[in-house]
Order: sequence, then structure tokens, then C-alpha cells
Amino acid sequence: NINNGINEIIYGNPSKEKYKVLVLGDSGIGSKTSFLNVLVKNQFDYNNYGTYEGALSSKKINLNNGKELTIDFWDTPGQEKYRSLIKLFLKDIDCAILGYEVIRKESFENIKTFWMELLKESSDVDLIYLVGNKIDLFEKRVVEENEARKYCEEKNIRYFEISCKDSIGIQELLDDLTNQLTKI
Repeated sequence: NINNGINEIIYGNPSKEKYKVLVLGDSGIGSKTSFLNVLVKNQFDYNNYGTYEGALSSKKINLNNGKELTIDFWDTPGQEKYRSLIKLFLKDIDCAILGYEVIRKESFENIKTFWMELLKESSDVDLIYLVGNKIDLFEKRVVEENEARKYCEEKNIRYFEISCKDSIGIQELLDDLTNQLTKI
């Protein structure tokens, strides 16, 4: 259970109690809004609609040292016509999560050609995750894990694969994110 599992994690002292995480990627990839719904509400919605302005979801995490940590996840619009808005969200972020579908090569290529470039030019964030979604559709996979991992090693970013539908890898990603944020 994602909502309860994080409460038992042992982490160091966070340097702050609230963090801003921006979730980026192409429209309709299923890694942004679905990911946040599973992460924050512990539910998968088959009828997700696109994000047009930006949506905030907050996750409170009780650390074993007695402190409470809040992560504000900002879901951003992925449609091309809204991309200029994203620069507004990039201000003062602690982490960026770049999502793509492992069954859609174009979404992975756009990470490399557009989304990473946008991060470089508009933000000084050091903590970046690449998250491949829809690993439950293994028979349709077109982006292999080793290809994505190689890219992440070259760019010094963290990599996770998830299935929002089956809640695979979500808790592990949240655990790692919490650990990394508390090191900042």
C-alpha cells in the first residue's frame, strides 16, 4: 500500500520540509497524471484526461526521525501548444521527473530532444528522474530498458520503470525520491 508503506522508511534529516517536484513529458503518455493519481490517491483511473494548466498533488510523508515531509508534485501540460507555460513551473524546483511510455518510441526521443533541453535552459535542477511507464504492456515494448539506462548513465540521471495500472515500481520510485530529496 503506497499510502502506508512510506511511513516506515528510515531517512536522514531533511534539509527542508517541503519540496517541489515537476513532472514532465509528452501529452497522453500515462506517466504523469496516472502516476500522481496512484502515488497520492492510491488509485488508477482508466479515464484520465490531459492536463492543460498544471495541477498540484501533495504527498505528506512521516519520517522515522519524527519529521513530516511534504512533496508538492506539479503535473504539467504535455501538449505542444502549452509548452511555453512550463518554463513558469521550472522556477525553484528540487527535482524533475521526465515520463515516457516504453511502448511509444517518440515519447522517449522527445525526452532527449525537447524535455532535457528545456530543463537545461530553464532550470538548474540537479535531481532528475527518467521514468518509463506501461511496463505491463511488455509485448508492445519498443524502448528497451538497457537503452534507457544507457541514456541515464550518460546524463547522470536516475532511472525507474513503472506500471501505473498495476502499481509496479511506484513505491520504489517514491522511496528513492524521498531518500534523494532528504540528501539535498
